[in-house]
Amino acid sequence: MKRGPDMREVAELLGQRVTELVLELTADRPTTKGRQEWRFRGKGSLSVVVGGPDRGSWFDHEGAAAGMPWRWWPIFDACAW
Repeated sequence: MKRGPDMREVAELLGQRVTELVLELTADRPTTKGRQEWRFRGKGSLSVVVGGPDRGSWFDHEGAAAGMPWRWWPIFDACAW
């Protein structure tokens, strides 16, 4: 029987390339860039963790939503695909 992906492993792999992925998925550049967190949108309401053990996770302060890297697609208004 085929086993599904280990989501912790998926999160780790996506987290390793979070800066590349987030820049590819957004039409905008970060409004602020720190070592641990990048902020997007006019007032920085979208936070993406780019360093540390939680890298790849995000929080949308406007939509009061949060998630791990594989749940990014609902938060980005403009996508490259």
